Amino acid sequence: MYKLEFTYRFESAHRFTKGASKCATPHGHTWFATLGFSVVADELNQQDMVEEFEKLKKTWKAFITETVDHSFMHHFEDPILTSLKEYVKGFRGLPFPCDPTTEVIAALFLAKGRTLCGNLPFLPSYVSIQETPTNRVTLNMEGLDAVLNRIDSKCYKAWWQSADSSSRELSPA
Repeated sequence: MYKLEFTYRFESAHRFTKGASKCATPHGHTWFATLGFSVVADELNQQDMVEEFEKLKKTWKAFITETVDHSFMHHFEDPILTSLKEYVKGFRGLPFPCDPTTEVIAALFLAKGRTLCGNLPFLPSYVSIQETPTNRVTLNMEGLDAVLNRIDSKCYKAWWQSADSSSRELSPA
């Protein structure tokens, strides 16, 4: 079995709206997002590869670098959004149906990876989100549906369901 991984670094902020933790203050991190593929391959293709890397990483890279990088990941009902949109010219928000914890970010990024790779010969099998040098969450595809069942029931339309790597849409149910 081959494991193919594509990691991109991005700068992004988030905050939590539930509880009284220090994460209620908007704060940023240097994040690393790895999309992984586990591929059973008895033979390599004619180019001596499992698959051309460019095919697998193109839309993932676009999503991370063009949509997520320098965005504020936020609960779609965060009460500070009105002020941010009013006072921050070109505000780059990425809405979540709940607080953007590292666990939720991992789940929705894996869902986005699955959507982006829908027309490829195989789908991603895991995502790993590193929030700090000491904190990382990895989610395998087997755990994704249970999380999405809870999250997707809150949304009519959402960016992680769209094959458009630049989508920032979230319409609550």
